[in-house]
Amino acid sequence: VAQLEEHHRLRLGELEEACVVPRSAADVIGTLFRRKLDVHQTMFAMGEALAHLNYLMHAGVTVREPGADGIVRFVKANG
Repeated sequence: VAQLEEHHRLRLGELEEACVVPRSAADVIGTLFRRKLDVHQTMFAMGEALAHLNYLMHAGVTVREPGADGIVRFVKANG
């Protein structure tokens, strides 16, 4: 369990750094998964990316920014 917690802590830190500029869930899949994913794996990865980004948002680390293009992006919160 400690290894899994550490893994997620590190990934959350990497996502926080990535969100210095607005990022969608699709944008951060490569941050979370460094290997090539097939279509099936990509769908699961999208869910994982959304879960991590929403976690950061609820922790006050990032904020959601709905774009005019309909894509929701997350960016590091000020302060």
